[in-house]
Amino acid sequence: MAISRRKETSKEKPSPTVFDRKPPQSVESERAVLGAIFLDPNAFQKVLEIFNYNKDNIFYYGPHQIIYESMFRIYQDSQNKPDLQAVAGDLETRKLLDEVGGISYLTELSSAVATSANITYYANTVIENALKRKLIESCSETISKTYEGQIPFKELADEAESNLFALAMQRNTNPIYKLQDFIRTYIDSFEERIRKGELLPGLATGFNKLDETLCGLQSSEMIVLAARPSVGKTAFALNIALHAAKKEGEGVLIFSLEMSKELLLQRLICIQGNLDAQELRRTFARKNLLGDVVKYCGEIETLPIYIDDTPSINIIELRSKARKHLFAHPEVKLIIIDYLQLMNVHRRGENRQVEIAEISRQIKGLARELKIPVLTLSQLSREAEKESSEPKLSHLRESGAIEQDADVVMILYKNKKEEKNKSKDPIHVHLKIAKQRNGPTPTIDFNFNRRKQTFYEIGYFNEDKEYSSAPYIEEEESPF
Repeated sequence: MAISRRKETSKEKPSPTVFDRKPPQSVESERAVLGAIFLDPNAFQKVLEIFNYNKDNIFYYGPHQIIYESMFRIYQDSQNKPDLQAVAGDLETRKLLDEVGGISYLTELSSAVATSANITYYANTVIENALKRKLIESCSETISKTYEGQIPFKELADEAESNLFALAMQRNTNPIYKLQDFIRTYIDSFEERIRKGELLPGLATGFNKLDETLCGLQSSEMIVLAARPSVGKTAFALNIALHAAKKEGEGVLIFSLEMSKELLLQRLICIQGNLDAQELRRTFARKNLLGDVVKYCGEIETLPIYIDDTPSINIIELRSKARKHLFAHPEVKLIIIDYLQLMNVHRRGENRQVEIAEISRQIKGLARELKIPVLTLSQLSREAEKESSEPKLSHLRESGAIEQDADVVMILYKNKKEEKNKSKDPIHVHLKIAKQRNGPTPTIDFNFNRRKQTFYEIGYFNEDKEYSSAPYIEEEESPF
């Protein structure tokens, strides 16, 4: 392809692509689609679904694009059927009828096909070629900007990937279903769950009360875990991750923007072996500590836990990495992001609130696209400490979009009135289910042993004394 030459000092938007050969197109398929709609205007709904309700630059032949836009206009504005008479009237009103070849060409199109039965095939051909042309244009624009040399490589790469992702999303169209189309599938899956004796439809967290409340972490849901700094949100997420990998046998992908992979490993070792994190950090450790560390590392090294500790990763890059990783490792059933406010967008927004709203929307889209839960950690604003001892949804930092997009919002906090000795372990913390689209919103009490990074639900006893559901014992040391 040839790109129009431009001065190196120009800062204008790159000029449109000039094709030096025939781009992907099928005028006959375009004629077949338009003719089938004239033959059966009700078929226009099928075409809209395949085109993902898009009307821009779908048809290669100019008159065909004008005719399609007229059909779209009639259907959208007046809800009328885009038959031949309606389209001809709309084009004549807007003085475009002659431009498309007059009433004679519209009539010719209506007789171009004998039936509308094959409209899906022809419409798919049209959209495939349209997206290929858009891909050429997008790549040409990237090439042009690259030659100018004024934009850093990382920004160019992020923009190119974003454009490619947007094009890919245009092809992902979910059909509209009638209840009878999927109700049988729902009954079959429900029956299978009962037959297998599955207690939870979602991924178990290892905390009994929490699992009872949420029915596990549900597929396609964005779950937000919010807290003020140093309350334990990362530790809580790692307790869930270790349980999912060790007890449920499911893979976990962790995006850690705040901590290095080595620090996360140290915390996992503490949880697994009930070790004191401060002891691991000391220069002079007890003699038998090395043996303990080696032992517990051996217990967790084969678990399907994957960590990406890229700092300041942007949301487009994160989505791309997540998709690629799940394709290579389908055992992954949970994604953890630590934490949302440290993420960037590929383009600067009007302000940080707009950027956070975009990040939140993209995370929700990721959960739905990959059909797994995404546990997203988030900071609370300082207002959570000023106004009262119990934080609210409105205290989510920097954007109200988080509470709108999230399916579940959990807020972890300490009650100042209950804090008698701040240095004491374990400390009493509350997990408030501030939002749940499909369930109750109680508050669950936990004890958090900060030195050993473990959470215990108060009032639950496990005979094996596993880390995830240990009893509450009123003493400084862990019950183990």
